[in-house]
Amino acid sequence: MLNASAQQLVSPATFTISARAAELKAAGYPVLNLSIGEPDFTVPDAIKIAAHAAIDEDCSFYTPTGGLPVLKDACIAKMKRDYALDYSYNEITCGAGGKQMLFNFFEVILEKGDQVILTDPAWLSYVEQIKWAGGVPTCVPTTPENNFNLTAEALKEALNAKTKVVLINSPGNPTGGVISEEELGKIMDVLEGHHALILSDDVYEFFSYDAPQAHVLRLNPKWKERVVTVNSLSKTYAMTGWRLGFAAGPSKIIAAMEKRQSLSTSNPCSIVQMAAVCALNGPQDSVLAMRSAFKKRRDLAVDKLNKFAKLPFVRPQGAFYILMDVGSFLKSGESDLDFCERLLEEHFVAMVPGSVFGMATQGWIRMSIASSEAVIDEALDRLFKFLDF
Repeated sequence: MLNASAQQLVSPATFTISARAAELKAAGYPVLNLSIGEPDFTVPDAIKIAAHAAIDEDCSFYTPTGGLPVLKDACIAKMKRDYALDYSYNEITCGAGGKQMLFNFFEVILEKGDQVILTDPAWLSYVEQIKWAGGVPTCVPTTPENNFNLTAEALKEALNAKTKVVLINSPGNPTGGVISEEELGKIMDVLEGHHALILSDDVYEFFSYDAPQAHVLRLNPKWKERVVTVNSLSKTYAMTGWRLGFAAGPSKIIAAMEKRQSLSTSNPCSIVQMAAVCALNGPQDSVLAMRSAFKKRRDLAVDKLNKFAKLPFVRPQGAFYILMDVGSFLKSGESDLDFCERLLEEHFVAMVPGSVFGMATQGWIRMSIASSEAVIDEALDRLFKFLDF
């Protein structure tokens, strides 16, 4: 009954494990859920007030598909503030989260057989969206020694005439890796004479802890016509459930993305749009506070892991995830998914198997540090007990 594309869809393991964790918690078990990358902070009060005001002012009707002019103004101001670039209304579009922006992009850009280069490991949704749109995800190998980051050398080997898009996610999920400015410059040198578009997923842009985020458009503003930047309010302002994402790029691509969206969801929620205006235009103190808290949590987890040298891990430079190599702790015939299921059922700690993100992280697990220091500390204690440390 289902078509071939639907039969090939894969449900994210993050949500599957999180759902099981919720079931156990509802049943009264002391579950610590470190599976989904969802900030545990509350939405800043000013944003809530803006949402209430929008309701009181009956901002409840259809808006333009790509968002109200006042929201596009806020996005334009953000891009000017952070990238020193001027965008116009027809180069900005908004939708129901960053995922929708990515989906819209792939569906209007990819022809059957077009190659999209991304890293192995990579966020699962990229691969599934690319395949749905008829593209071919080409996951270039990375190594833990390089924080699983894309390198110019790996890109050069994978690049060919069929390459339509190169995807950059830095800081990245699931790795927490951050591409250095030097390496990003080398990547741009490789792409200099190629026709490929660059898709920059900047959802974790403010969560880079050891150095400022390097970005293609900062290194060379003239590349604006070949770069589509996708972002979201979910992580930056702890608005995961509000669903508001935006994209900036060449007007022809943005117009096509809006046409695609007009046939599915139409405009993003009108109330959330007004809250987003407040978030983007208002003080960014809450963002800086979250970044400081996440860095402290990262350091706490790293310090604790360093005391137990038996468990290899990669020190994240950004985002809020830590990858740990549990390969030597797997039972005979056991997968990292089996490991995560046992960890959850026996010690009530929810983490994600690395194999869902790619071949490079088979036998690894991903822990989210988007939880309190106390939760992270207790979760690691339970993990160490599980491993018989």
